[in-house]
Amino acid sequence: MTSQSGLKNECHATTNLHARFAVSGLLPFLSVAVLLIISTACQNQEAPQQTTDAPKDKPAEKQEVKPDHFEGPLQHEREVNCVAFSPDGKTVITGCRDQTARLWDVASGQQIGEPLEHYGHVNSVLFSPDGKTVLTEHGSKVSIWDVETRELQGEPLENHGGLKAIAISPDGKSLVTGCFNKAGYLWDLTTGEQKGQPLHHELEFLDVAFSPDNKLVLTGSADNTAQLWDANTGEPQGKPFPHFAAVVSVAYSPDGKTVITGSQDNTGRLWNVETGKPVGSPLEHGLFLYAVAFSPDSKTAITGGADSKVRLWDVSNGRSRGKRLDHTDFVEIVAYSPDGKTIATVSSDDKLWFWDSESGKLKGKPFKHEDGINAMAFSPNSKIIITGSDDNTARLWKVP
Repeated sequence: MTSQSGLKNECHATTNLHARFAVSGLLPFLSVAVLLIISTACQNQEAPQQTTDAPKDKPAEKQEVKPDHFEGPLQHEREVNCVAFSPDGKTVITGCRDQTARLWDVASGQQIGEPLEHYGHVNSVLFSPDGKTVLTEHGSKVSIWDVETRELQGEPLENHGGLKAIAISPDGKSLVTGCFNKAGYLWDLTTGEQKGQPLHHELEFLDVAFSPDNKLVLTGSADNTAQLWDANTGEPQGKPFPHFAAVVSVAYSPDGKTVITGSQDNTGRLWNVETGKPVGSPLEHGLFLYAVAFSPDSKTAITGGADSKVRLWDVSNGRSRGKRLDHTDFVEIVAYSPDGKTIATVSSDDKLWFWDSESGKLKGKPFKHEDGINAMAFSPNSKIIITGSDDNTARLWKVP
């Protein structure tokens, strides 16, 4: 994530001593006694080596199943809904159904201060890009907390309808919220006030994302469409991106040129942001999609679905790239590591999987929680991943 020296020369001397006693004609009893003494001494000296060497296979076996947890699981009183890393990778935040969010020191695994108390389950957590504040979503509200003092900053942002999804802009100045009441809202985080007009779908919002340049917002809805909006005015930009069923997952490519939508119509779609037209054919799965994501270089998209598959796609033309990544149950979460070398996936049978992004090969055996995994996030240096689970824990895993 030891070597030892034995007393082998003394043990090898047994044969030479026996020869000398036999040639000189000394008493056979003396020869036998000496042999027994030396043999016993050798066995006693070799015994510690056997004791030390015996467990050598155990660390490898343990790491395949349960890698370095740093200081063990991050224990909660109820299910952990959401997790996030700070921009410097030194702190994580977890949101829980026990109506708290908690800050943790990554190096020690120790909780930092008292829990952040809420009224209702904490369903989403976000760090601001500068790492100075965290945002927590609970019910219809978003609270903003100072990381250093752990004090609430102003009044929570009240949304008119239960919240389904939130996203913060890359510059940290804006927030978008999507609600069950068919409305979305844009917020100025410098003032805590709403800006522009509300965003409207025909049915509830299911996912939201900001463009890398902070200018546009992408939303997915149960009304079978995704839509781009002006991030300041709330005006729709272009026509909706159509599907034949609910759009449950959306993402923006890091270069800002392409968006991807994942739907319950068993397909994902790549869309050119400038023209609003689809890129290539639908990204087909055997059952509906749960999750979509882009590689850091914007060249590859990944989709995960209820057919227990993850597929990789060429963003330039929508064609399948490499082999499919087979799982043992529904694939609910997918993500690229920030360095682009690893793909992490979560399946509904409580497993966390790691894949080499170039070869598509599985990196070791899947890691496992005792119950379903609700969230995961990579550290900024790509070396650690955090998961939140229904087993009342979050865990820090070393990326293989």
